[in-house]
Amino acid sequence: MLGIKEIIAVENLDLRLLINIRTLVVSRFLFLLGQLGKSFILNSRGSELGNEIRMKTLSFIMKITSSVNKESYCFSKRNNYKNLSVI
Repeated sequence: MLGIKEIIAVENLDLRLLINIRTLVVSRFLFLLGQLGKSFILNSRGSELGNEIRMKTLSFIMKITSSVNKESYCFSKRNNYKNLSVI
């Protein structure tokens, strides 16, 4: 029979795996979005519309990246507190 520490360790492992999978999916999406944006920007280089789209795309990517990083940081911080409270 599993004890409390083992159950919490399995729960933390499952959550870490889900966070890693989600981070991988988001990073792959950002990579593909970057490739699409890069080809579009190269085709419209020098135009005012191209510059505006480039700036909006970069700000969108920065927002998504910062939210994923904050969530991962909060998860790891919570995870450390859980582990300390069990010990």
